[in-house]
Amino acid sequence: MTDPLAQKDKDLVSISIKAMVIFGMVALAYVILRSCSTPKSGIERFAGGSLSRLVSLKSPPAIPAVKFTGPDGAKIDLQTLRGEPMIVNIWATWCAPCIAELPSLNQMSRDYAGRLKVIAISVDRDAGDAQAFLDKISAGSLPLYHDNTFAIASKDGLAANGIPLTVMYNAGGREIARVQGEADWQSPEAERFLDYFLAQ
Repeated sequence: MTDPLAQKDKDLVSISIKAMVIFGMVALAYVILRSCSTPKSGIERFAGGSLSRLVSLKSPPAIPAVKFTGPDGAKIDLQTLRGEPMIVNIWATWCAPCIAELPSLNQMSRDYAGRLKVIAISVDRDAGDAQAFLDKISAGSLPLYHDNTFAIASKDGLAANGIPLTVMYNAGGREIARVQGEADWQSPEAERFLDYFLAQ
């Protein structure tokens, strides 16, 4: 006849061993998962919400020398505009995401005036259409830069895969990040990113 107390002790030991094995496996899985995951750092930290398309290219292209028309009607390029942090946006009046994005880009240019240069380059065929739209939304705070050849968006320009495209350059003209598509430049994530960007 089996002693019930001895059997109970034996069952308790068996349960304890199983629990320790399960706990050990869970702890091991946690350690493996933690070692495989890399914490987000740099630009990646800000790629969420309206900035979900924010990327930092591993080998960003040099700031292009493609010419476009400045607010005074003279031909300029981005290299001549270096010297302070700048955000370059390619847009058009026929591009719905561009039209949705531009008011927040305009407000950002006001909020960061003196710290950040915003260059919004229209690729409309007719500069008059672009100017009329900017007058309506910005009351002159976003001057018209224009390129009706689309060269600024080409492979030799900013290598856009569509518009809108926004590219951020530091004061030395090095690309820090880009957003391919619409963004809300008044969102909390954009504000956090811009504070980081301006500290570079």
